Amino acid sequence: MEFNDVKRHFVRGSLAAMLRLGVSVPVYLWMTPFLLRWLGAEQYGLWSFGTVVTNFFLVSDFGLKNSLVLHVARNTDAPKSVAKYFRAAALVFTILAVVVCGCAWLFRAALVSAIKVPPALTAEGVFVVTVVALAFALRFLAAPLQGVAEGFQAIDIGNHIQLLWLIGNAAATAVFLPICPTIYTLGWVLLVSNAGLLAAWYAWVTRRYRSVSFRFTPLEPRAILSLLRYGVGFHAATVVILFREPILKLIISRRFGLADVAAFDIALRLTTQLVSVVASPLTGMFAASAMLARRPDDLVVFLRRITLLTAAALLPLCGVMTVVGPDLIRLWLGAGRHDVALLLPYVVAAFCAYYLTEPIYKAIEASGRSGYSAVVQSLSLACCLLVLWTFQAWPPESAIPAALLTGFLTFSVTNVAAFLVWIPGARKVFVRRHLLLAVPTVCWLLGAHWMPQDLYWRFALCLLYIACHLGIAWSLGIVNPSHIISTVRAVLPRQSRSHI
Repeated sequence: MEFNDVKRHFVRGSLAAMLRLGVSVPVYLWMTPFLLRWLGAEQYGLWSFGTVVTNFFLVSDFGLKNSLVLHVARNTDAPKSVAKYFRAAALVFTILAVVVCGCAWLFRAALVSAIKVPPALTAEGVFVVTVVALAFALRFLAAPLQGVAEGFQAIDIGNHIQLLWLIGNAAATAVFLPICPTIYTLGWVLLVSNAGLLAAWYAWVTRRYRSVSFRFTPLEPRAILSLLRYGVGFHAATVVILFREPILKLIISRRFGLADVAAFDIALRLTTQLVSVVASPLTGMFAASAMLARRPDDLVVFLRRITLLTAAALLPLCGVMTVVGPDLIRLWLGAGRHDVALLLPYVVAAFCAYYLTEPIYKAIEASGRSGYSAVVQSLSLACCLLVLWTFQAWPPESAIPAALLTGFLTFSVTNVAAFLVWIPGARKVFVRRHLLLAVPTVCWLLGAHWMPQDLYWRFALCLLYIACHLGIAWSLGIVNPSHIISTVRAVLPRQSRSHI
């Protein structure tokens, strides 16, 4: 695939991701009170435990989807190889889906007992465990189809299909839950919508790429081993990321108390939402890097642009939340949540530090070094835990930010070092513009202590700071509105017509 085609697909996928996120946030904000109203607190609490089961199943794919994306991206001109790796992945995912459903069925009573479901809701608890497992199995079967699409850079299709699933699921819930306000209604809606998701993926992928189908042929051990060889590293990294939050919460609870766990959780949830909005264009980064991994010159040009845009988006978020974040928390939750107000600016800063190197982290992964993902994520978590353990005498509003900042800065510094060592021409990615872009934010943070106490003045100064930051980004050629508009216009109407 030509370099310009990769860039076009990446932009298209970024726009689709922002659209999906723009719809999903209000849908989920509407869904929570709607479910509470019709189910009641007990049934809603029981249904929410389905996410726990889902998180458990998330670590069951052994990183195969990302591995399939990597293999497809490397073989876009070899239909037989794409078909071989797809069939191998589809076979493994089918086996895993059967195992997941079987385990859920065998241990359904133990799972229901573990969450202490009231006796009156035992049948509903068994249903939740069973239906969530079946729904996730359907997603498992869709995963190799999604991997093929992403390998061919069709990131926008994935976001569009997820958006349709979200709208369909929300609409069906709005229609049928008032008619029959029980968990059984939600379960059947989830199951049918996931079946529709699988059907949509199958219809699009098999029509687009003729060699891809669920037709199983004799086992190809080499293809499976090749997928697993790269997948294990992805899998280990996913496990570390998945358990990072509960481990940190457990230690905070033991060292400081449940009130500080609640403050950390609120700050973490709000930060995750903010950063996900800013970082949503990076969803196609791994697939694009996999496509360009064997063309280092093109990869360096691509990453230089993406890293600059990432910094241009994250730096003002960090700067603004440092100054007005505590004020926003007081307006949102009241003056009583001073603990959250103290934590929020540092949690946002830590996540911004983490995501600043997300593009080069994905490029390292896409170069075939999936084991590095597990190592750097483990190192980051270990640094977090070490700081929490070492400085347990500190107050929580100091120890928790110090732990997060240390862990996430370790992640980013390690990424830069590994990138410079492993990727040819990596030094060309980091240019003087990166330093110049950070000047307004550095000056802003240094002057934050002398900010006026009046909230309106602080907001006015934030607007002035953002204007200054955007002006610097524009003068450096990083952000150009006319270029952005022309790029979007060029991307939206074009359709790729390559078939396999």
